[in-house]
Amino acid sequence: MTGLVDSLLKLAAKKLPVEMADEKTKAVRYGICKACPKYDAENDRCTVCKCFMDIKTGTKKHLNPVALRTEITHCPLGKWFDKEIANAYRKIDRKPLIE
Repeated sequence: MTGLVDSLLKLAAKKLPVEMADEKTKAVRYGICKACPKYDAENDRCTVCKCFMDIKTGTKKHLNPVALRTEITHCPLGKWFDKEIANAYRKIDRKPLIE
């Protein structure tokens, strides 16, 4: 069942109207993700936000599959030099802020 849900989420993410980030931004983000211990290489997903990294790293906004909302694309751990954005969503979700 999880495979089916994952396939549907990935298909939905590809079909949503999105504004794409430039290729340099995508490459930098993807490189950071691939070096992160929270990256699931087998499934090309982040184990924190559950996003498919081949899609998320190349967008300016994305669908958060956990919170079920559209967000400004960011690393939930602030590793893309975007702690301000990550902390704004962490505050909404009542999670501890990143220092």
